[in-house]
Amino acid sequence: EIQNVEEELPTSVFEFVDEDACIPPVFIGKQSKLKFCDKPIQVDDMVLLDIPKYAGEWPQLGQVVEMLESRIKIKWYKGSMSGSWSPCTLRATGERGKRAVWTEDVSPAQIWCWGFNLTPSGHLTKRIKEKVEEYDTY
Repeated sequence: EIQNVEEELPTSVFEFVDEDACIPPVFIGKQSKLKFCDKPIQVDDMVLLDIPKYAGEWPQLGQVVEMLESRIKIKWYKGSMSGSWSPCTLRATGERGKRAVWTEDVSPAQIWCWGFNLTPSGHLTKRIKEKVEEYDTY
């Protein structure tokens, strides 16, 4: 006996589509990792951050000073992509002529690259510069 199977087949491709399903990203070429390494963030790690209130300062570079419960205390660095980096300082309140290292508590989610060091002369390595340029295109 021959059965009519046309009734069981979908009439349109849209019957297969789940509109609520998330569309996975498509990568052409080699997919790169934005995070420098897979190990957890540790004290003394150099980190690259993306904090909206400092959007005009790029790249945003710091060093982990302390791991807090849900925050990370970092020491900010100043410099440029092609120049050397040094710790940022602020005027110490109440102490004339004194300066203090600028530290700030940040969310771990604001850190996008960690676990690297500056060169002995205080510059970003070529690999980190490439990461910054790559991140900047996203």
